[in-house]
Amino acid sequence: MYDFQNGFVSIKRILAMANHMVETNHYAAQHIRSLGGRINQAWKELTCALDERNTLLALSVSFHQKAEQVITCI
Repeated sequence: MYDFQNGFVSIKRILAMANHMVETNHYAAQHIRSLGGRINQAWKELTCALDERNTLLALSVSFHQKAEQVITCI
């Protein structure tokens, strides 16, 4: 299983390095800025999808637990 906290630290480090390269006028600053923006957006989308997945899993667990309760009462 992937450790997303370490992934977050890695993404922050990559984006900080990209920002530093842009600020120091790296010859490919425009391209780096563009890639940094895309990486940042993709990370936000991933974390949002994971939050949604966790919510759905929690709802599913709750549903199945309640279904078990109903079945045992019958």
